[in-house]
Amino acid sequence: RPKTGPEVGNLVKASLENGGVPLCNYDMAMAAQGKWWCGHWAPVVAISEDKERVLVLDGWLHTDPFWIKCDLLAKATEGVDSDSGEPRGFLIIQAEQERGRTSPKDSQ
Repeated sequence: RPKTGPEVGNLVKASLENGGVPLCNYDMAMAAQGKWWCGHWAPVVAISEDKERVLVLDGWLHTDPFWIKCDLLAKATEGVDSDSGEPRGFLIIQAEQERGRTSPKDSQ
């Protein structure tokens, strides 16, 4: 689990480069996205060239997508979700590559 800004940047960069989509479970108040909710999951869809900021594509009704410093996102993902009691953090969604399958042309 990334605990620093550089670790968040490296995780996001590697995930995106490998065709994955990192999801973050973050504390919205800590990420400066409002103090009315605790947090939720949102995809991270881009990283700045300097790897210091990432774009969180927040689809919540009252928030917009936003750029956040990796250091701040690391802090916003380090706590525990008050509803589930589970730690916040990241989940990487990765499409499974099919191996050993032949194309329709190969079977003719």
